Amino acid sequence: MFDPRGFSAYERLGFPYQRGWLITFALLTLLASLATLGGVATRDPRESRQTPTQALASLLQTTQAVLWLTALVGVGLFAASSTNVAKVFFGWPSGWLLTASACAFVSTLLTLATLAMAPVVWRGGRRVDSWTGLRKLAFTCTSLIFTSFAMILAAWGFLEFWNT
Repeated sequence: MFDPRGFSAYERLGFPYQRGWLITFALLTLLASLATLGGVATRDPRESRQTPTQALASLLQTTQAVLWLTALVGVGLFAASSTNVAKVFFGWPSGWLLTASACAFVSTLLTLATLAMAPVVWRGGRRVDSWTGLRKLAFTCTSLIFTSFAMILAAWGFLEFWNT
């Protein structure tokens, strides 16, 4: 769409570039990360029976949760310090922004590995040596939330920390 004087052109934003989707999935990722870490803190290790693959998947998802929280905190700290435009312009990219982007990138790679492990996690092992159906579902939902947020960040170019 062009303005009447012809000085500007406007374009409608597509799906991944809408700010509402970014904020929604950032909040979902924050909640999923906190729930993952809360589950690790409250789970009784003696009652938690799992296969070696499920143990590795749990470790990967816990690492992802820490990395996503670090990325979200880094972006928050960058946004809080971005009131001084000159500091943002001459200090680009900020250390907080680079750290957040690198953490998001590594977490995205771990998310891909976790998704590849999902069928084996669902298959499990013997009934007494495997996760419950609810835990498998929570694991899968968390992986899908992390994947969706990573895809939105990739569309925005946030995962390319080396290209700043």
